[in-house]
Amino acid sequence: MKIALLSTSYLESFYKKELKELDLADIIDVYVYYTYEHVVDLYRQISEQYDGILAGGTAPMRIIQKAYPKHKPMRNIECGISNFYREITRVIFEYQDFTLQYGYFDFCDVMCPDNAKSLIEKMRQGKFEDWFEKNQEFINQVPPNEIWDSLEAKRNKHIELWKRGTVKYTLSRRSLIVPDLLKAGVNCRFVNCNQDDILKSSELLMHDITIQNLKKNRPAVIDIKPYPNTEENRQKIQKCLMSYSKKYLCDFLQEDQDNFIQVFTNHHSVEKLTCDFQTCTLKTYLEEKCDFRVSIGYGLGESLQDAVSNSLYALKESMNTVDYNSYLINVKKNKIGLFGDGRLVAFSSDVSPQILNLAEETGLSTLTIQKILKAKEILGDTDFTSQDLADILHITLRSANRMLDNMVRYHMAALLYHRQKGTKGRPQKVYRIIHE
Repeated sequence: MKIALLSTSYLESFYKKELKELDLADIIDVYVYYTYEHVVDLYRQISEQYDGILAGGTAPMRIIQKAYPKHKPMRNIECGISNFYREITRVIFEYQDFTLQYGYFDFCDVMCPDNAKSLIEKMRQGKFEDWFEKNQEFINQVPPNEIWDSLEAKRNKHIELWKRGTVKYTLSRRSLIVPDLLKAGVNCRFVNCNQDDILKSSELLMHDITIQNLKKNRPAVIDIKPYPNTEENRQKIQKCLMSYSKKYLCDFLQEDQDNFIQVFTNHHSVEKLTCDFQTCTLKTYLEEKCDFRVSIGYGLGESLQDAVSNSLYALKESMNTVDYNSYLINVKKNKIGLFGDGRLVAFSSDVSPQILNLAEETGLSTLTIQKILKAKEILGDTDFTSQDLADILHITLRSANRMLDNMVRYHMAALLYHRQKGTKGRPQKVYRIIHE
């Protein structure tokens, strides 16, 4: 794992020293930026060489995230409250400034412009931590362009107050301007982070990187069956899959299993091509390109064996639906229908005591009970037919009729009346859910 730390020149030697003491110098390289324009360009130049980026402050991180929404894992080194206590206490006693009237704190501008009265009041009341947290929340909501634009104004304010003799000292959290302030003779103290802050932020970033890598590399399998299932159609699918993987930058390894095409990939690719497990763009793409219907089952797993088993189960479910709707079985064995209509229909392997009791009383499977409860949730007090139920749960009309027979038998639904459409055909049965 390699990480780049983006620092100002003022903090470069400090970070290198602390990283060496923390035994992180072999993992984290320090890069210097000189302006906010430069930090964006620097990120562009080096990001591909590293697994994650550690920013020396909130401002550079927010500015990079604005410029590159799809950025590498990124954290800023958060300056803990103990550092503010340390520096404020130091100037209070050094300058006998117990009301903080002789100093300027540029990190107060966002809440108490031109003075620090709210700060000293909070300290007197023992509520400095509350002030600090609210201040941080406000700063985190400031648009990146305002952070960028405010830098020059803060620099000028430090110098102006010093030259007028209004202040005896200043405190800053903007390391980009500190060298200029010191050069102008301003008695400026920088509120720096400490070793614990660096270690904590580094560990959080390493955790983010590890989670992302696990997400990318955990196995996933996609099973695809054409209709009609011929060798020619399976070959068409394989050609289309090659085009699809290039178009959407997915890592696909294909195998023809005689009865279906099996694709080996990872969690990240499946999450991307199903739009966060909501729809199946692959089914739409294949059916448009190949001009025949397909069933698709997705399997996620911690191991390849689990992913293969889950994909086969998902494919079976897809084959049993009237429109060959795609299904996904995740790591927890939950079955998710990828219907793409904004309604997520999912069934869990971890069933509640209520479902277990209903299954025991009725003799129905826990999956059937879950489907019935899902139908009750969606339909509410609406009158419906077996075709309506089939459309809602994406099952065949035969399965819907069988489910309705069970619902009526166990007093979960009631047959209201028969409805005749036109002069021909059998009348439709109209039902309503019974709520306990």
